[in-house]
Amino acid sequence: MPVFNAAGPSGWQGLWRRGSARADCDECAALPLPHRLALVYLALPVVVWLVGWFEWWVGPPLAALLALALAPALRGRWRLRATRVGVGVALAMLALTMLLPAGGYFGAETQDWLNHRGHLLDLGRGDWPTRVALYGHDGAAPLLRYHLGYHIVPGLLGKWLGAWALNWFVPFWTWAGLALLALLFVRGLPTLRAALLAVVVGMVLFSGMDALAYVLREGPVDGALRFWERVRSRQSPIFLITPEHPTLLDYFPLALQLRNSPHHVLAAGLGAMLLLPLRAEPRFVGIAGLCVVLCGFTSLLATLGLVPLGACLFWRARPRWFLTWRNLLVAPLLAGVLALYYASGETRPHGWLWQVYDSDWAAVRDMLVLYLTEFALIAALVWRLRPGVMRDPFFVAALLVLLAVPWYWYGDPDFSESTLRVPLAALFVLAYYTARVVTGGAAAQRGDAVVQVAPRRCRVWFALLLGVLGVGALSALAEYGNMLRRPGWLPYEESHLTLALVNIRGIEQRTVPELPPLLAALLREQDGEQDRRRPHGKLVLQADYHVYQLGRIFVFVRKACDIDFERTTRFFVRGVGVGAAGRSPPLIDLDFGVLPGHMRRGRPCVHWRRLPTAAPARLRIGQSVPGEGVVWEAEVGFDGDATSSRMVRERATFFAARYRALREAAGSAPAVRSRFDAHLAGRDLVFVKNPCVAADTMAKFLVHVFAADVESLPAHRRRHGFDNRDFHFGQRGAFGDSGCATAAALPAYPIQRLRIGQLGQPAGAGVLWQADIDFGNRPYGKASGR
Repeated sequence: MPVFNAAGPSGWQGLWRRGSARADCDECAALPLPHRLALVYLALPVVVWLVGWFEWWVGPPLAALLALALAPALRGRWRLRATRVGVGVALAMLALTMLLPAGGYFGAETQDWLNHRGHLLDLGRGDWPTRVALYGHDGAAPLLRYHLGYHIVPGLLGKWLGAWALNWFVPFWTWAGLALLALLFVRGLPTLRAALLAVVVGMVLFSGMDALAYVLREGPVDGALRFWERVRSRQSPIFLITPEHPTLLDYFPLALQLRNSPHHVLAAGLGAMLLLPLRAEPRFVGIAGLCVVLCGFTSLLATLGLVPLGACLFWRARPRWFLTWRNLLVAPLLAGVLALYYASGETRPHGWLWQVYDSDWAAVRDMLVLYLTEFALIAALVWRLRPGVMRDPFFVAALLVLLAVPWYWYGDPDFSESTLRVPLAALFVLAYYTARVVTGGAAAQRGDAVVQVAPRRCRVWFALLLGVLGVGALSALAEYGNMLRRPGWLPYEESHLTLALVNIRGIEQRTVPELPPLLAALLREQDGEQDRRRPHGKLVLQADYHVYQLGRIFVFVRKACDIDFERTTRFFVRGVGVGAAGRSPPLIDLDFGVLPGHMRRGRPCVHWRRLPTAAPARLRIGQSVPGEGVVWEAEVGFDGDATSSRMVRERATFFAARYRALREAAGSAPAVRSRFDAHLAGRDLVFVKNPCVAADTMAKFLVHVFAADVESLPAHRRRHGFDNRDFHFGQRGAFGDSGCATAAALPAYPIQRLRIGQLGQPAGAGVLWQADIDFGNRPYGKASGR
């Protein structure tokens, strides 16, 4: 049963049965070395996870069973022979790794890579199983729940050698995966030139035509200008979400996927490249199911896209090749453990695409643009140049996956994770055949059904394919340009990032707050649980937000998140005593807001900022409301010598002064007496309470302003008949002695009536009290002295 590639019959047969006529030839009976190394790359993280996270009677036996199942496929000589193709491809992948954030030199501060650094540092510094110490979380620290195949092996090195080891092993682990993927991708190409061309066309620059998508959706001029504006402003040239296009229908360029989440690309690519050329070999078909499960530990969503490709193994393979104890016993056991682990936490939202659109025609229109610009035109040209490709079930299955996946969203309707991750394996199959067409090589293995055609008859089609790939390469080149423009790297040992700090948006999906009894019984016992329950860092200030210091990072934490309150909150971190006032700005002047869409009502709110290396010894930190001024501020010593008591004294002094100012403005005659007395003081409505307790600082006030002339109201309020000025005590409040006070600025137009009150907390508890202040024939704010 010979296997044919571009260089002729291969030397290994893979009959995998005793008594073979060539059983004495190890090289003839063994899988090629790159394929064996790829299996080790996928299996090693699973072995580390099983041994490090699970009880002795669960993890080590499963790890031993996995090693026993893979042993026959891994046997053979492990002598690495350097060839021009292998060395050239490995060096090309090394250069690519240095461009990626994993290499540590460019673009390491993207949000995705802050998440990866949080994973790596939590795994390297915490106990195993790793728990995430959440700010504002009083219970037991939740278990980290994520596909850890990319992170756990470097995390183990960081655990053994210290965080500094991550500086060199994370790039090495990334390069090893990319090098193996590239070697599998170019297998069968005889020359270094063809191999490098295939890597550039099929991996480095392969992308859909995002520029054409802009033109089709917004018109030739506006679309081209919008695409160029995003590239010029150093943004990813993916299509923007607009009211007309409410979801992100785009297959991201492989460059962007590698930059943000290399583990998804590695899982999909290695799985597809293992299934594609070896699908007719009994030795591999006997462990194909196990291989798919191993990919699931590195990326679950990407592995879902491998399942239809794995089904193609039955197209030509005999059933008895697949019916092995490795596929029927070991693979389901590992899949069951992974399913128990992944399914323990919260499930993310999901639904059909047409539920997002107001019009079914709009959904179909955007889907047709996606098909045309991302893969259909490339697939049609490959088919025209190599007609036999449509007889390959792998190619057909890949097209079906690309057609079907976008119709169902998962995670977020405007940023579907399923559209980003699931099609990766199918895109690799399309890229594989496209690269084979461009390089002009024959099929790498028997059964690929790609036939050579006369090049003179297809020069026009070939030129058109190069043009399509060139337009798509613009997006990939823009991504590489963004990497080169964003240098900046912080050594792991100097970083105090944690997953709870950087992964604010998805922390519920990445942790398991309450473990199911079955999973808890399988996991190892842990020591030092009380240490993990404490938030990281030093508490330096207690205000409406508690402020923690982690080295050069300041973390702002509020126990209960309220979306309305967050929407108007801003923080500042500024240098003190740096330069004369009015002459030069301080070295530190960070003013930043929050993203309410990333918060959940009732959960802790966590915001943070990291200072640059050149930081002053003293800082002023605080919270402000646009248009209302500073809510609170205090001075902290960055050198860590400042004590919490000093911060509390400064905070008390600030609030006491503000409280006295508000009481003086309020006067002696309240307009309304209730839980809080309401005073009219010029253009301010002041609420005062004395005595005041801690619970009163959580108050939310109702302020509805009815104008004397409805036309004076803001345009978006006129249909309601009043202006809504509701606010929280913490936004503008202060306290001093035993009382507390807060104020709301009244609008400048004449006011006919004020409806004020206090809302119960938490939200939805109703109105505690309410009163109207009617000004009758003399509207408040006219030139009458009031």
